[in-house]
Order: sequence, then structure tokens, then C-alpha cells
Amino acid sequence: MSDQPNILIIMSDQHNKHVLGCYGDKIVRTPNLDRLAAQGMRFDNAYTPAPLCVPARMSFMTGRTPTNNQVWGNHGLLDSGIPTWAHVLGLAGYETSLIGRMHFESHDQYHGFENRPHGSMFAIHPNGGTGIPYPSGHSKKTVQSSGKGNTQYQFKD
Repeated sequence: MSDQPNILIIMSDQHNKHVLGCYGDKIVRTPNLDRLAAQGMRFDNAYTPAPLCVPARMSFMTGRTPTNNQVWGNHGLLDSGIPTWAHVLGLAGYETSLIGRMHFESHDQYHGFENRPHGSMFAIHPNGGTGIPYPSGHSKKTVQSSGKGNTQYQFKD
């Protein structure tokens, strides 16, 4: 067993911290997140380097500005040659896994993560479908392969 601490990063989109018990909400019940916050680290203030999702996520992953990543819009692709903190953790001996979305939309669905059970839902390369996206953001191939009801991406979430 390793002496290294476990690292769990939870990032949710458009989640106001004031609807968590650990931040004082008296109505919403979030016991598991509250327990994680009590036993770990939480950020009381966060700032984004970009008002758009993909440039902000890529900056989060690399510690670089959108300009330095050359990802300025939501259709931007992070160059595989740019290291992320997942690369650094892997080199430090951690097994890294990505569950959920990160908007790695190019051929590189990992960007340093060792495990990724399901690729990006909008990817235009293997395991993400090809072609013109449907209004849901899914291509014809991914819509057909997921079948009726929930998509495979929603199933993994």
C-alpha cells in the first residue's frame, strides 16, 4: 500500500456552493459531499481564466491561460503535447482516472489520465462518433449505438 494520499477532485458545472450543507444550506442535504469537504480540502473562492467552458477546463488541466493553450472557444482542442496535472500525477506514481466530462474532443481522449471508461460525448474521433452532431450534441453514430432511452454517456454518468 502506498503512503501517498488519495486525491479526489470533483468539479461540477454551474453548481452554486451555497446549495451544499458544508456551506450552510439548511434545506439541501449533501451528506457525502459534506463528509468529503470535512475530511479534505475545499476551495471557498474560485476564479476562472475564461467565461467559456472548454477554455476554462483546459486552463484548469494545464495551469496555463487560454492564450497559452491556444484554446479560446468551446470548439478548441488542447494540443496533446501540453502536459496536464494528470501527467504529473501519473509520473508521481498515481493511478489517474477521469469519470465524466472534460471536453477532450480531439483524438486524445486521455490527456494524461490512465483510465477513462467512457470518452467525451462530443468527440469526433474513435469512441465518440463521427458526423454532424444532433441537437443533443451527439452524432448519428453515437445516437444509434446508444439505443432508446438514455445515451451511453448518461449511463456512465
